[in-house]
Amino acid sequence: MRRHECRNTGGAYRDYIAFLDADDEWLDDKLRKQLRVIDSHPEMSFISCGGEAVAPGGSVVATFGLEAPPCLPGDFWRALLAKSQVAKPSVVARRAKVLELGGFDEALKISGDQDMWIKLALSGQVGFVAEALIRVHITADSLMMRYGGREDEFGLPMILDHLSKLGARLSKREMRQILGERYARTGRNIYYRGRPLRGAALIIHAMLLGNRPLENLGYLVSAAPPMIRLKRHLQWLNR
Repeated sequence: MRRHECRNTGGAYRDYIAFLDADDEWLDDKLRKQLRVIDSHPEMSFISCGGEAVAPGGSVVATFGLEAPPCLPGDFWRALLAKSQVAKPSVVARRAKVLELGGFDEALKISGDQDMWIKLALSGQVGFVAEALIRVHITADSLMMRYGGREDEFGLPMILDHLSKLGARLSKREMRQILGERYARTGRNIYYRGRPLRGAALIIHAMLLGNRPLENLGYLVSAAPPMIRLKRHLQWLNR
């Protein structure tokens, strides 16, 4: 974590915290563009931006965060409950807000950042700069690669804890939608990473909640270990 203390254009002193892991990058003017926005909107607890996902060979394999979620700035916590919307190096947060919330939950090996973004979104509005201003490098030794197959042990309980506290602010329909999306995404992640039984159970749970039943059923078939082995074998034969 890197702390950045910046002055706004009016000369008043402001304190912010920005984040950058060792294997990621900020692009030119990233901080300047974000600070220009958050500094003029005191109601914002943090601001995010878009970025690029980069493969080990250096090629860009995906872009993300180039459109703000279709919700009001004060309701972004709802979108964060359903799925991760924010990459850690994209965030500039108000230091006072982070300290007020007690910092990160260190017991969460892979979900402490998601937990913090939800808390910050509940305590203020969220801003966006809809440009790719960061690069996230996909590496074999990242925390997500090491612990991603155990997302049901860290990320999912964290979301369920938030839902238990926020139930009065969510309709039954919203609760089903959030749970369905979380179960589906978590199930797919650990299903693909070598825990097919647990992953399939979560995906089926998502389907029972109405989350894209045909699409999820198709994923269970296409990403099943025997099907993956067959695809790899066919690729080897076609060399």
